[in-house]
Amino acid sequence: MYVYWGNIYFNAYILTYSTIFHAYKLIPYYVHLALMNSDPRIMEVLGLSLGVDTNRDAADTPTPSSKPAASTKAEEKKEEKPEEKEEDLSQLSPAERKKREDQIAAKKCKEKGNELYKSKKFAEALAAYDEAIALDPTNMTYLNNKAAVYITDKKYDECIEECLKAVELGKANMAPFEDRAKAYTRAAKAYQKKGDFAKAIEMCQESLLENYDKPTERMMKNMELEKKKADAAAYLDDDKAEEAKQRGNDHFRNKEW
Repeated sequence: MYVYWGNIYFNAYILTYSTIFHAYKLIPYYVHLALMNSDPRIMEVLGLSLGVDTNRDAADTPTPSSKPAASTKAEEKKEEKPEEKEEDLSQLSPAERKKREDQIAAKKCKEKGNELYKSKKFAEALAAYDEAIALDPTNMTYLNNKAAVYITDKKYDECIEECLKAVELGKANMAPFEDRAKAYTRAAKAYQKKGDFAKAIEMCQESLLENYDKPTERMMKNMELEKKKADAAAYLDDDKAEEAKQRGNDHFRNKEW
């Protein structure tokens, strides 16, 4: 009986001692993990007392540099425009070569005019565009550029004139529909500035016939609303009402229903 209970106590003692012994052996490992991100001086002291090599992981773990990583040359450098290769004109006939050279020179004059326009040097910009037109008289773009200068300078009649000339030149030389539409749209804006909403709407319609454009359509609808308001306000003025009445009578007599 006593031997039986003695064996039980002995086995329990052995099991408990073994568990504590293994747990004690694992303490340095868990302490080491818990202190990995703490003060390195504390890690060193505790590691030495527990027999843990704290320098092993520290040597394997790269320390962050105090200096920021140097940026690459690609990031520091601004993107440079690729150099345009000089066009080979050697295969062209003398007449074709002269024409192409004039077109290239005209483009440079246009670029010069654009820079002057951005600087609000309108007279100089117009002169540059005129040089481009003289070199390449079949290109409607330069007339469009002149129209842009005029509308910015609030010279609306001159703008309209250049726009309509640009359209005619574009049609004669098969210019893109988008360019022709752009000229009509600018003319519409100039008419709008003048308060002539009827002509502005007409120019928008012409533009949409050349090339459908959502913003132009939206602008035309706004112009139609402005025209209605202007017409309503005009009838409140007796003189303008009488003038409108006379126009209506003239249309009636001419059977212009």
